[in-house]
Amino acid sequence: MQFNLSSMLSNSARRNPTNAFLVTSETRHTFAEMEARAGHAATVLARHGIRLGDRVILRLPNRIDFVPYYYGLLRLGAVVVPVNPGLSAREVDVISEEAGVRFAVVEDEDAVELPTSVVRLNLGALLAEEATCDETTPAALVDGDDTALVIFTSGTTGRPKGAELGHQQLFLTALLEGDEFGITSEDVTLGVLPLFHVYGLSGILHSATLRAQAIYLMDAYSTAAVFDAIEHHGVSVLIGVPTMYHAMVTGDRAGRDLSRARIAVSGGAPMPSETIRALDGLFPGITYLEGYGMTETCSSGTVNGGPYPFREGSIGRPLWGIELAVVDASETQLPLGPEHVGELVMRGHNVMKGYLDAPEATRETLCDGWMHTGDLAWIDDDGYVYIVGRAKELIIRGGFNVYPREVEEVLRLHDAVIDAAVVGRPDPHHGEEVVAFVVAGPDGIDAAALIAFSSERLAAFKYPREVITMDALPQGATGKIDKQRLVTLATEAWQGVRS
Repeated sequence: MQFNLSSMLSNSARRNPTNAFLVTSETRHTFAEMEARAGHAATVLARHGIRLGDRVILRLPNRIDFVPYYYGLLRLGAVVVPVNPGLSAREVDVISEEAGVRFAVVEDEDAVELPTSVVRLNLGALLAEEATCDETTPAALVDGDDTALVIFTSGTTGRPKGAELGHQQLFLTALLEGDEFGITSEDVTLGVLPLFHVYGLSGILHSATLRAQAIYLMDAYSTAAVFDAIEHHGVSVLIGVPTMYHAMVTGDRAGRDLSRARIAVSGGAPMPSETIRALDGLFPGITYLEGYGMTETCSSGTVNGGPYPFREGSIGRPLWGIELAVVDASETQLPLGPEHVGELVMRGHNVMKGYLDAPEATRETLCDGWMHTGDLAWIDDDGYVYIVGRAKELIIRGGFNVYPREVEEVLRLHDAVIDAAVVGRPDPHHGEEVVAFVVAGPDGIDAAALIAFSSERLAAFKYPREVITMDALPQGATGKIDKQRLVTLATEAWQGVRS
């Protein structure tokens, strides 16, 4: 079946041309305006040589221009590779190589050095061409199963893997997730999550585009600015991560009218129970929902609350069309109940096609249609899922995935570091904090200097905020580093500082 994801914008612009689509504290842009811009952007991009199937990095922060160039690329049938502007040149190089990227759309002031094989397209020049363009390029005919996005998520080897997400499955996710969350065309959704992230794209941009509803777009989180958006711009749907909600419930709300907020959706990490309870005091009568998903599942999977009663400690039940199970090491499905913990597996329309050009990694993750999440869980008699830990060593900091192996490799580049191990420990603000344990050379090492060293080579959400020096890293019986012991040590050290 032919289907181009960009048709969501075209259809909404045709049916609701004057509806507000993108709103900021100073501007308002309609669906008709954004559809026209996407058509002109597609023309400009095509003039630079972008064609059907080309993989193109889109490295822009949350700004109005992200949207027409995102949909403009999809309109051409190009494969969009969204990239965090905070990633280093080294990280971008790896993504470019793994994805076979031919072009990159970046801000003029973005100083990142791109590989010589990648054509840099500065946004300022594109905007100047767009301003004089009166030609609209129609949407390319693509199959609904064709890849629309390749979003990279690191693996346990430290090398990033690109999850291929198709046009039709992204549409279904926007349709079904928004319906189960109870979002309507009358709502205004807070758009502070980064649009280069699958959560921001799927949960905010695609959903709003499909429903012809408004997004209040912000380029950075600020509690005061969020409260202003609710009070003065009618924001009614909050979609975020626990870090944001913690800041809201502890922020200054004196004299504020926050009554327009009616739905709060959280994902990316577990929400502390005290924050959930405080939300109802901040936004009386608000509907709170907690979701679970991954890059590999279009950010969707389960919902706790909304159409089902909320159960504290659970990630909820699967969304429509999605199946969940827990399996043992032999792939045998386990019975229900807390005594039957296994790896959570998922299948449905939301599961990625596979990892780009990585058949072995795809086979390891997708087995007979089931996707292995790497999370350990159990399921109760009503189908609610409870996560008890992660089979993989993934750290989730502020809703962003941090893979220890990648950070460890950077730390080992420092001359004074003999060995390194990275773990996550609990953090009330970010969900988890990145902690590095290092074995230093004979001259020792300055923790602050090592943190600065890693911050220059890793994105802001990845580099460790704490460094603990050891004579030797603890090992288990098999000679592997005992990371559970390190998690305990990191947590005890943090608790000691707090007390």
